[in-house]
Amino acid sequence: MTGVPFPCPASGSRRLPLLSRAFALVLVLMAVLLALLLLRALGAAMQGADFNADAWTILDLSRHLTPGEGFYRVGIVRQYNLALDHGSSYGFLAPGLLALANALSDAGIYGLFFLMAAAGAALPVPLATVLRKSGAPPLAAWTGAFSLFALALAIPEFFADLFRASTIPLSALLLTMMLALLPAAGAMTLARAALLGLLGGLAALNRFDVNLYVGAFTLVVAAAASGGTGRRLSCAGLYALALGLTLSPWIVYSLLVFGRPYVSDNSAVALAVDRFYVTDLIPAARATVFTDPAGWLARVVANAADTGNLLAGMWSAGPIAPVLTLAALLLGAVVLGCAGKARVALRLPRYAKLVALSAVLSWLLLVGPVLTGYQENIRYFSITILLVMLAVTVLLGAAAWPLAGAAGPRASAWPARLLLAGLLGAFALVLGPLAGQTDALGPAVFALKDKNQRLGGDGDPTAEYLRCLPAGARVFMLYPYDNPKLADSLRFGAMSDRMVFLMPGNWRRLPLADKRAFLRDARLSHLVLDESRPTGDLVDPAMGLVPVPQPGCPGVYTLPLP
Repeated sequence: MTGVPFPCPASGSRRLPLLSRAFALVLVLMAVLLALLLLRALGAAMQGADFNADAWTILDLSRHLTPGEGFYRVGIVRQYNLALDHGSSYGFLAPGLLALANALSDAGIYGLFFLMAAAGAALPVPLATVLRKSGAPPLAAWTGAFSLFALALAIPEFFADLFRASTIPLSALLLTMMLALLPAAGAMTLARAALLGLLGGLAALNRFDVNLYVGAFTLVVAAAASGGTGRRLSCAGLYALALGLTLSPWIVYSLLVFGRPYVSDNSAVALAVDRFYVTDLIPAARATVFTDPAGWLARVVANAADTGNLLAGMWSAGPIAPVLTLAALLLGAVVLGCAGKARVALRLPRYAKLVALSAVLSWLLLVGPVLTGYQENIRYFSITILLVMLAVTVLLGAAAWPLAGAAGPRASAWPARLLLAGLLGAFALVLGPLAGQTDALGPAVFALKDKNQRLGGDGDPTAEYLRCLPAGARVFMLYPYDNPKLADSLRFGAMSDRMVFLMPGNWRRLPLADKRAFLRDARLSHLVLDESRPTGDLVDPAMGLVPVPQPGCPGVYTLPLP
């Protein structure tokens, strides 16, 4: 590109003022505005929160961490393909953190709420560290960090995850911390490799859908090492060893309770040929990848195509993603053009290559949703999108920052200034949509919702459950997933000493013989119906239901002992 006219203002100065005081002031004001929006959203979610089954399950599991026969027993049963009385939905990290938080504060489920909101709010710190290690000046790194954080929040599901006690923000924090821990220069030390393995193991104990990514991250660790093949193998091996040791408690638990080395409640869904959900009562005689690999592959390919369509729909749903994509392409052209005019050979530093490799590997985070068919929930795309945006920013900066400080009269700060302006512009672009998402949550009331902290309060439907269902009961709450009473049954299962079984998603389609066999095998003592709705397709006289003798207990029945 030498000699080709290109609008690239030159400067002979090595020290180019990339950030003026006005720019820094604007950044600080926008960061404060974002913090205020998130604080308002936190207040609105505190009072309006109706936590989903995942959050109540984690609270339930956090109450059963004492070693012994009752370890990791559940009060909420919503999978029917493994041992029913023990947890297999979540690893030990989130329940363990919540148990610790409640030992200190007794906040109940709000302990999880605040932990996950804090994890999400902390994301700019590792993001800024990654950008700083890639060569960005300090204020530029923070500009990029806040911009990327705001862009991630512009994904409605990720924004919602910050304020519904979801574990996804914690996974995002742990995975970006792994990138921040990679060495920017110099060799990967064995201690750093072990610490990366610990972080990867914690991420896997938080969510099982990161397993493939943290396993493949071994390649990143090996690439970050130097000093020959032996050194690379040593670092990769120590990373894998630390990863395995961190996961070993779950492996031991899986073997002792379920008889398999690594249990996950969605494994049956992922391996089945037909589409099921984790909440379904999946028949034992189902076709699987081992009996019908062609049928299984056809389902997975269809899910992958659907994932591609969903990602394309997300990209084209509004102006933000297309505008940012075009801006990144134009900026890349400017960087290359300025480099050609300045006769500067652009070489990507090793750290930028490591971040780029991790972004490629982040697509493994979508394998779980594709195998299970849960890709329709776009919340599972959030971390991959964040890591890809981070890699693009690092790659653009890795070329722009050196060009700004290159020697010679043709060095130019123009690409760096354009990158900074673009990051700040992206930040500003999403503040409006974020304000709209915050308003949709309702007014901010910084008070905890009483019914989320205790059962049986005034007007609380769980008071009826406490009165009508004896301690230790195994209760089948036969509420379809569109019934508002389901939320109360989740609270009841998580906070009482009764064991609550949720209605399988395919209950209506099951033959009567299968329903009766389930009631018998699960050793259910009671069944609860919402008799304000039709129940003919839910129960049958052959089930032998007997109304409980207590007055004022409509829809509560005992079941015959097996």
